[in-house]
Amino acid sequence: MKKIVHLFIGLIILSMILPSCDSSKIYEKNLNIPDGIWNVGHVAKFDVQISDSKIPYNLYVNIRNASLYPTNNIWLFVTTNSPQGKAQRDTVEFILANEKGEWLGDGAGDYWDSQLMYKKSVLFPSAGNFKLEIQHGMRMENLPFILEIGLRVEKAKIDTEKK
Repeated sequence: MKKIVHLFIGLIILSMILPSCDSSKIYEKNLNIPDGIWNVGHVAKFDVQISDSKIPYNLYVNIRNASLYPTNNIWLFVTTNSPQGKAQRDTVEFILANEKGEWLGDGAGDYWDSQLMYKKSVLFPSAGNFKLEIQHGMRMENLPFILEIGLRVEKAKIDTEKK
């Protein structure tokens, strides 16, 4: 019994230390979807401060869904607004489950967390505050069993090896 308690305490301490060791992350925020029903008019908004436009960044979309989510994919409209007011809108599809209906994210009970690559090694045109907006693009107005939507921006790892 003592070993289990010590293991549990160790896991708690480790879970508190590890997130602070993530030096590549410059931004991460997840927003709760009220009642787990994402209305098409509900736009998730994120303000990302880019301090260096000379280094590449990876952008991820975070999705938490319940196992009762009715499809294996999700279509999203992602709009990036630059500090100068220029907007770029992308339509992207993310696969959340395989052909057998098995969820691809990390699961805990009936909840599944997926961190999906949206853009890899992107260079922002300038430094400043970029506003990113995510809206679902599915055919149903009220998308059930989507619990959270989020955005992560991290510094891309630069391959320094010469070939």
